[in-house]
Amino acid sequence: MPLHLVTSPNLAPLFDHFAESLAHAPLPPRESEVIVVQSQGMRRWLTLQLADRFGCAGSLSLPFPASFARDLGERLSPERPPRDDRDPFSRDALAWRIDALLAALPQGDDTFAPLRAYLRGSDGRAPIDERARFGLAAQVAARFDDYQMFRADILREWEAGRDTPPDHPHARWQAALWRTLCADVGDGALHLAARMRRMIDTLDGTLPATLPRRITVFGVSTLPPVFVELLVALARHVPVTIYSAALAPEAPHPLAATFGSQSREFLLALARLGARITPLPAHGAKGDGILATLQRELGANDAGASALTLSAGDPSLRIHDAHGQLRQVEIIRDQLLAALAADPTLRPHDIILLVPDAAEWAPIVDAVFGVRADDTPRIPYRIADRPLRRTEPAAEALLRLLALEGGRFERSEVLAFLTHALARQAAGLTEGEVEALEALIDRANVRWGYDDKSREALGLPRYEDASWRAGLDRLLLGTAVGRLDDPVLGVLPEAGDTAGEPEILATFAEWVDALHATIAGWRAARTLADWSAALLATVERFLVAGDVAEQQTVLALTASVRRLSALQEVARYGSLVPFAVVRDWLEGELDDDGFGSGFLQGGMTVAALKPMRSLPFRVIAVVGLDDGVFPRRERRSAFDLLEHSRREGDRDLRSDDRQLFLDLLLAAQDRLILAYSGRAVSDNSPRAPSVVIDELLDHLDRRTSGAAREALVVAHPLQPFSPKYFAPDRDPRLVTYSRAHASAAQATTRQRDGDLPFVTGAIAPTLPIETPVAPFVAPSVAPSVAPSVAPSAATPITTPIPPAAPAATAPARLELTLDDLVACWENPSRFFCTRVLRLTLPGDDAGVADEEMFEPSPLDQGSVRAKMLASALGGERDAERERRRLVANGALPPQALGSAWHGKLWEQVDEVLTQLPPNHTRQDPVAFAIDGEGWRLTGRINGIRDGRRYVVRAGQVGPGHRIRAWVEHVAMCAARDADAGSLPADTLPAGTVLVGKKKDKVVSLPLGPVGDARRLLHALVSAYREGHAAPL
Repeated sequence: MPLHLVTSPNLAPLFDHFAESLAHAPLPPRESEVIVVQSQGMRRWLTLQLADRFGCAGSLSLPFPASFARDLGERLSPERPPRDDRDPFSRDALAWRIDALLAALPQGDDTFAPLRAYLRGSDGRAPIDERARFGLAAQVAARFDDYQMFRADILREWEAGRDTPPDHPHARWQAALWRTLCADVGDGALHLAARMRRMIDTLDGTLPATLPRRITVFGVSTLPPVFVELLVALARHVPVTIYSAALAPEAPHPLAATFGSQSREFLLALARLGARITPLPAHGAKGDGILATLQRELGANDAGASALTLSAGDPSLRIHDAHGQLRQVEIIRDQLLAALAADPTLRPHDIILLVPDAAEWAPIVDAVFGVRADDTPRIPYRIADRPLRRTEPAAEALLRLLALEGGRFERSEVLAFLTHALARQAAGLTEGEVEALEALIDRANVRWGYDDKSREALGLPRYEDASWRAGLDRLLLGTAVGRLDDPVLGVLPEAGDTAGEPEILATFAEWVDALHATIAGWRAARTLADWSAALLATVERFLVAGDVAEQQTVLALTASVRRLSALQEVARYGSLVPFAVVRDWLEGELDDDGFGSGFLQGGMTVAALKPMRSLPFRVIAVVGLDDGVFPRRERRSAFDLLEHSRREGDRDLRSDDRQLFLDLLLAAQDRLILAYSGRAVSDNSPRAPSVVIDELLDHLDRRTSGAAREALVVAHPLQPFSPKYFAPDRDPRLVTYSRAHASAAQATTRQRDGDLPFVTGAIAPTLPIETPVAPFVAPSVAPSVAPSVAPSAATPITTPIPPAAPAATAPARLELTLDDLVACWENPSRFFCTRVLRLTLPGDDAGVADEEMFEPSPLDQGSVRAKMLASALGGERDAERERRRLVANGALPPQALGSAWHGKLWEQVDEVLTQLPPNHTRQDPVAFAIDGEGWRLTGRINGIRDGRRYVVRAGQVGPGHRIRAWVEHVAMCAARDADAGSLPADTLPAGTVLVGKKKDKVVSLPLGPVGDARRLLHALVSAYREGHAAPL
């Protein structure tokens, strides 16, 4: 019987035909329906559709083509074909087998001259490292894997001793390698092409009794030629039906000719093989929009030449011109909300969002669809096609750990690994303890390198300062003896101030030692089986699951690691492998997104733009349709025979993507929403869209007298809060559902002269300094768009939202310190941002750098001078102790360089100290408290010497220093008044001297008594209260 081919422009009629055939002729009990599919998405969709149609979906076998061929081989041959993980001709096994051959190429054989030239490296002499060699082996293995499906005849020629094609410069060495690979299989295992040929030869004979009762191939637009040949052979014995969502080969429509070459070649090849073809009409397209019109034309074999009229209110096909990836996703979200609001029957599971790369776009999708920033309605979603390293925390943690090898063991890298939940749990630490440890190792000046030997191994001078070993020794010793300025056993102790630190430090130190020992052990080459065991031990030691979900991620990770041991046995690879090669292989293994998990599992599906994604959805949105991104461009190797001579049926990424675009055009039932980056974010310069968009618009322009681009392409502004979204005469296609963006638009449209101030009015309520600011809580958001949500729950915002009027509150009694008052007057804007708005300004949160200091910055120099000055003024200065402490804490460079800087900075400090009175009498700091009208000021006055207060700086005296000295002077004078309390009047002096540098000279700036100091202080405090409402 001939092969039966059933075609239709989309999948819905194909499924109806298939379901009717199942209902008309069900299989007997205990027999499974064999349905070959090409993707996880198609498998999931077909299973759900069958369950909806029949009430359940059981006794189904839905293999991929390779799995089907292997299962069929088991039925037809007494020799059990190897599983993928035991097949010596699988791509992974071939890579290791070829790597072994490349490492031992015979010298003097001209056959392998091109390979030897590559392996010698760019200078033509030194051999390339093992990583580059394995990379070449992986490329050759990938090509041999392709040849098994697309060039089986060439493989047979090679095995017969003929180097085909003779005119190809790389055919000779490939043929020799292939013959060696076939000869090295001692048990007579066959590669896939040979197994397929044996099955075809078997099927050409008598009827095997073990074949399935019938075979269905569903939803394909192309298949490898050797697989088609196998299906033809099967069709001689059992019914074989191929359901293909494709246009007729003779379709005259320009879009079919432009995008549908792949499916056209496939159908013509089947027709030449004698397939019986049953074309099914497409289901009637909904409405009269441009999308439905194109679908009807394509389904009816229309020539697509008649004039078209585009309606401004037709949302069925829209192309959005945006600035960058984030804006594309923001625009798509609003367009999807508009579709949900316009049609109460539309549900999130009726929508699919396709992106060029799921791993790259997933964070952007999460940032737009997954965060409740305001009351914008949410659309539930699930991201499919992400690689294992992006979905499994254990994989991400292990790769972060593996990346430490070969590096400098920097503090940031080690702490980044430790903050991962699985690593932290393995270390026996809590989140709070890890945060405390970060502060401790900052104090201990840990920068990079485990110890002096590890630095020497990197070709650097051997010294231990600022290493993990030095820092941990300081902390551990500090828990025993406390913080000292003198070394103990050659180590300067450092200690924290938190109870329980000894236990935490001991646990952490043991973890760091074990981590370093593990990484150091990776520097020795091992066999693949030994690497598998070592990495499994690493996972067990450094990654511990805390719940069932985390246990599943660890199990998925260890399964990938165990493949290394299996590959050694299958590939018979006994050589020692360096760690870098194993890490590259594991990274590729965990970056594989071929599993397609998360498809059609509730809510809107977010998936990658891949072939065989032509599933019917009511709304299909596609982002990333930029020039050079889609269709993809495949860079093939110079030795790739598929590139040398193309044949009908060959796979090609560019043809795949063009076919996919046509499939999406036919699969969208209500709306097709396309987006691309038409403008650069940086300078608004134009960017070209994908060629498929240009070709679609060119076709429509020819039929609409050039009106298609203006009618279908929507140009969006750079910011989502642009007034263009809210203007009375706005383009109705510009919609937004974000109240936050509406409020921002209100701010941008206010009339103003010049730049708008950062703060335009008082912040209410006024907050006393002792009252903590409550965290910002977003207002309640509308419920997620779900079946129970009425259209009114998702209403576009078309006018800006004015700001709410501040609520009036009565001022509270103010408690403040002298430092608070000085901070407000010294830099009012910084005070307002940090104390009132609780903002973190640039530089405020700068942590300890991974690199040790070699030249102190001007700010660092000022800090060191201040410490020197404080110890000198306190009469407790010991130069050697001081230098040792500053170097150990990272304030000065290590070794002799630190000593040089210490001497230089002390000279600058000593120059200022000469301005103080000789043999002066130092007085202890004086505490005071002043009560005013609605406020209370407390503080301490220090620097009193011989009846005057000295404010000493070792650096330049700037305006901020003068303001600080003046505010402190006013407070001191006010505290000196008799009404200030029980403080003796002669305890505080009446004068202040500010000593510092002005350019290269040391100057003294005296401040005399202040008349009515309490009145002036009250004015300063009143302004401080105002500084909580707006900057002074």
